[in-house]
Amino acid sequence: MMMWLAGVLSGEEVLELEPYTVEAWHFDTLGLEVPADVVRLEQSELETSLGASVPELLGQLAGIRFSGFTGNGTEGQLAMRGFGDNSGLRVLVLVDGLSYNPGDMSGINWMGLDVGELQSVEVIRGGQSVLYGNHAVSGVIKLKTREPGDKLEGRSLLEAGSNSAFRGSWGLGQTMHGVGIRGGIYYSDTDGFRDNSAAESRGAQLAWKHGGEESASWTGRIHLDRSEIQYPGPLTYQQAKENPRQSGFLEEQSSQIDSLLATIGTTGSEEWGQWEAQAGFLSRDRTWREGASGISSATESRNLQRRATFSPRLLIPLGQNSLIFGTDLSRDWLETENYLSANGNIKRAEADLERTAAGGYAFGQLMLTDAWKISGGIRIESADTDYQYIRFKEEQLRPELITNRGTIPNPLYKNPPEIDPFLSFDGPVKKSGWAAEISLVKMLSKTLSVWGGWDRVYRYPSLDETASYQDYPLAIPFNTDLDPETGNNFELGIKRSGSQWSGGLTVFYMLMNDEIFFDESVRLNRNMGKTERLGIELDTSWQAERYGYYARIAWVEAGFRGIRSLHAGDRIPLVPELNASFSAWLLIAVDWRVSVDLQYQSDQIQGNDFLNTERTIPEYFLGGVSLQWNFIDDFKLTVRINNLFDREYFSTAYSGGFYPGSGREFRVGLKGIF
Repeated sequence: MMMWLAGVLSGEEVLELEPYTVEAWHFDTLGLEVPADVVRLEQSELETSLGASVPELLGQLAGIRFSGFTGNGTEGQLAMRGFGDNSGLRVLVLVDGLSYNPGDMSGINWMGLDVGELQSVEVIRGGQSVLYGNHAVSGVIKLKTREPGDKLEGRSLLEAGSNSAFRGSWGLGQTMHGVGIRGGIYYSDTDGFRDNSAAESRGAQLAWKHGGEESASWTGRIHLDRSEIQYPGPLTYQQAKENPRQSGFLEEQSSQIDSLLATIGTTGSEEWGQWEAQAGFLSRDRTWREGASGISSATESRNLQRRATFSPRLLIPLGQNSLIFGTDLSRDWLETENYLSANGNIKRAEADLERTAAGGYAFGQLMLTDAWKISGGIRIESADTDYQYIRFKEEQLRPELITNRGTIPNPLYKNPPEIDPFLSFDGPVKKSGWAAEISLVKMLSKTLSVWGGWDRVYRYPSLDETASYQDYPLAIPFNTDLDPETGNNFELGIKRSGSQWSGGLTVFYMLMNDEIFFDESVRLNRNMGKTERLGIELDTSWQAERYGYYARIAWVEAGFRGIRSLHAGDRIPLVPELNASFSAWLLIAVDWRVSVDLQYQSDQIQGNDFLNTERTIPEYFLGGVSLQWNFIDDFKLTVRINNLFDREYFSTAYSGGFYPGSGREFRVGLKGIF
């Protein structure tokens, strides 16, 4: 109704939408025929956004919730569909088809992704385990970087702002004689809103493609990045109210992350159907440095993660019907070293972990009538993990001891030190999972469809949910009894699209079994019985020649259930019942564009507060405004203000430790296409 009124009041003709496609089923599919809530952002929309990071962009254009720990969006968790603590483990993030989720709970370094080189973004909400496997419990986010175009094309961005922030990004590419090359570099730096929250990143990427319409096409990408990030830590509620900029740590806590992402893929078609295959490699080398505090000395640890993947798939058309067959193979390596000293010369522990996962799936769609289509599939997967963790007896590590009488020799010192048998462990863990789905879609018209479906989802425990190897002791160092979490997701939806407007309504109910939570009272990650989520999501957008808007509102009730649950009837921590976002833009002159965005989030239960007795994270309302002046050809002067009303708010909180969000921020930039 809102969209229809907008068309009437504007006096503009409302045209029907040309069929649009999404990649939710890997291969191009008509968006209205996919039984899921899918938001696809094309390059034109991304170019007009002034989001400086992937979380900021997703919040403005797709209504994705983000909980950060640094106050500047460098690290944190994306959340969808009512998941709270470690919500990022339930959202699969794909960068050029390669899973970007770490093998542990360390989170994604969002600063290492250049938003200027994004070609498209696709957000698929709801369970997607059949086609995507592990992590795809609440949804999938697909980030695709730019490919070289047919003509020589370049872009440039320079931006500076509050907290000594600076960002520069450049890209250039062209295709000649069937071979395309595109390269890009970027740099970003900020002192951060809070003390001890500075961050710096620099990186480069190279993309190539070969082939075309009449032959198989090949594409490849290489992405290198180094990021250095400081962590300000949590504050008590009173500290945050007195001064949200202060750090919770007396000494610097930081990490350096060196990343390498490489992919190669091929697609083609034959008379019998289409095929594609992709291989990828991801390396993430992180060094943590923790300053001295109290009687504890400074420490250093290293976490090296590598992943290799191979994913071939086939699409076989059968008239108006089709079948998809695919396989996902992956191998993860993780090595850690923990040192008792900041200079890395006293090793306290080391770990060597390997996980091999293999899964296969079959998916099909069948036209029952001209209007009715049924689709469904099944996946079977297994994951074998080998753990080896060696912890040395700490009393034997230091050759000297510092006392109130000075430095004395350590009588227990040994070189090499003995292994602590109570904290060390070695052994395999084998887990398996299966997923299934079935959905029914009815096309009411060329622009309107209704659908309903069921999905069975699963997620393996991350490596450090099962085992304690990162200098954070658990009650059971090697918990082989921790099982994959599984669930059943039911959805009903309706969506409609036109050349200027679109909208959708989704109602979902998800019942999870053995969902994994960290229980601080027993210092253990454990399966905590049944949880349920009932939600309604409404989105609408309007795009006219001179103005447009996008709005999304999501209500979800997430709680523990079951007579065997100790927390039956309590809310799940870190899940707001109401989350809403609105963005609108207007051309106030031929060369001037102004946009505003609003975000609201209701109160949340603190992390680890399963009894719901602690102070809640207060609700907050944020606003932002952007101005773009196209002063010459394809060059624009941009102004962006985040948190326009300078509201104090908390991004997240755990066990009485609050993480303040950033105050008002200004950015001024120059961006161009040439």
